[in-house]
Amino acid sequence: MTRASSRCWRPDNVARLLTALRDLNAYYRLDPRKLVPDESHLAGKGHQLLTTSLGDLDVLGTIMDNSSYEDLLEFTVLVDLEGVRVRVLELSKIIEAKAFVGRPKDLAALPALRATLEEIRKRKR
Repeated sequence: MTRASSRCWRPDNVARLLTALRDLNAYYRLDPRKLVPDESHLAGKGHQLLTTSLGDLDVLGTIMDNSSYEDLLEFTVLVDLEGVRVRVLELSKIIEAKAFVGRPKDLAALPALRATLEEIRKRKR
């Protein structure tokens, strides 16, 4: 895995993300003032832990060993969400990321995620 570049987000992606976050009434979930994200918040490598009108959303600048979007692109799949195509990490890479982080809540999720991945692989055979 390569290291992330110094710039995590392209300006056009930041602009599109900001538009979507505004449409979802996003704000920082740990901020009692309900601060909303802006371009400077989203342009770096940090994690943005948000609440939206559809529920919680974590926007991650990098994961694992500072892997960026570009580093992980080959490990993504396109998913259709009500007519919107969204690129998401493959389940195997999500498992790898959760194991890497090693937080209790991530480790607790691993057995179910691994069982799900095994079931998907069985069905594909």
